[in-house]
Amino acid sequence: MNLGMILFAQISGNHVFTDYNSNYNGRELGLPKLNTLYLNDSSFLVEARVVKNVKADSYVAVFGLSQEATTIGASNSTINERIKKFISSLEKMGIKKSSIYTDLLTQYRVYDFKKTGDNYEEYIKGFELSKNVIIKYDKVDQIEYMLTAAAEENIFDLVKVDYIINDISKVYDELFSESKEVIKKKKNQYVDLTDMKLKPMGQIYGENFASFYPADLYKSYKAFTQNYYETYYWLRENNTKHLHKFQTYYYDKINYSGFDKIINPIILEPTIQVALTIQVKYSIQK
Repeated sequence: MNLGMILFAQISGNHVFTDYNSNYNGRELGLPKLNTLYLNDSSFLVEARVVKNVKADSYVAVFGLSQEATTIGASNSTINERIKKFISSLEKMGIKKSSIYTDLLTQYRVYDFKKTGDNYEEYIKGFELSKNVIIKYDKVDQIEYMLTAAAEENIFDLVKVDYIINDISKVYDELFSESKEVIKKKKNQYVDLTDMKLKPMGQIYGENFASFYPADLYKSYKAFTQNYYETYYWLRENNTKHLHKFQTYYYDKINYSGFDKIINPIILEPTIQVALTIQVKYSIQK
């Protein structure tokens, strides 16, 4: 028995099946690069990296639906009736009508074929209309009720959910204040380590302020193994049937490695991760 392998499986979980060759990595998400402390013999940089997990103040969900009918009028009236009933259910759960918007997307012809003698002739079967219902809400658990209400009107397409911070400037101010303290501490440590003397004034050398939203942080994997045969005769069989392999999605926060401070490090629900990198250049007294 390999105890090391057992511990690895218990600690890492099935996310080890994730394809790490995807676009999800620190560089693609704009995370700060490695510290550059030395510029030349007369100046150096002190860098602070701070990140905060911020719970959204509100959310915006987009539900998509379409309706096919033999005429444009019938398509429009039917889809509007479905939307009306959906909105009525939303209002009963406390969502104001002013927080709901219906967006007309597309209207197009639907074609089919009919047999005429020995030929098949294309004809206009009807029309299809597509709309989105856009909903602003404040409580994260309200989405569960929305999904149920939507399903009652045969609306099954939850297009996306946006996470909203009402005042991002307050988050920036907090991160800047924390970064300032980190830079002061690092500067004093560097001076103490090297016995150098610095000129009293520093200069802001660089800044990177970035937000990472849950939609960008979800990963997926399929956890299974499959037997392979030395001969592939079975692949040529027309009646070969594969079992469905379930695909799992999960929220994966940005890596904390390299950050000087993490505010609200332990998170249970998906949050908006806001990061600030500040670089300050100091001149060395000769």
